[in-house]
Amino acid sequence: MERPFRSNCNASNKMLSNIQCQNCWDPNTCHIALEIVGSECLTVHYKENEYGRRSVFAKHSIFPEFNFSDIFYFEVLVNAMKHIMFVGLAEKQHQILFDETIHGGTAIYEYASGGFIWISGSSRKSNAKYSFGAGDVVGCGVNLVNRQIFFTKNGHLLDSSQMFVPLPSELVPFVSLFSFNDQIEANFGPTFKFDLSIVF
Repeated sequence: MERPFRSNCNASNKMLSNIQCQNCWDPNTCHIALEIVGSECLTVHYKENEYGRRSVFAKHSIFPEFNFSDIFYFEVLVNAMKHIMFVGLAEKQHQILFDETIHGGTAIYEYASGGFIWISGSSRKSNAKYSFGAGDVVGCGVNLVNRQIFFTKNGHLLDSSQMFVPLPSELVPFVSLFSFNDQIEANFGPTFKFDLSIVF
């Protein structure tokens, strides 16, 4: 039985929660091969008939000056996917030439549809059960108290042991699509498929 959707906007850090719940994809940091669909700017579609890593970043990021006492988290519903896809967090500075430096950055934390979890350029976890595709809901978050990053699939927490981010740093959600007609829809809150109380 699936867990009910849970809210994260009643958590202790109201400023962080409000920013998270108002987040969306940023047209200014969207690759030209992608298009952001809808007035809420939550759906991304690979519009060009080509193949290659093309990324979009969220409008709001986690800033170092926050009094960290909360969890930053978002989910992505995969509507269509042909080959591969990445969901994760990156330092804001890596937005420039991001697609040309795949896995090359020192602060990129991503979950690949093939079942791999990449932390700062190296594969930390690999499990066939972690693979995802069309119809799946995948999530990425960071516990801002202990700096642990975590990933989820269809409401279930994946093994996130020994995966930490060197905060303070300005992290921004991103998704990378690879194929024509790939499409995702983001959920930045307040309700999620994953029960966030598990990682509090």
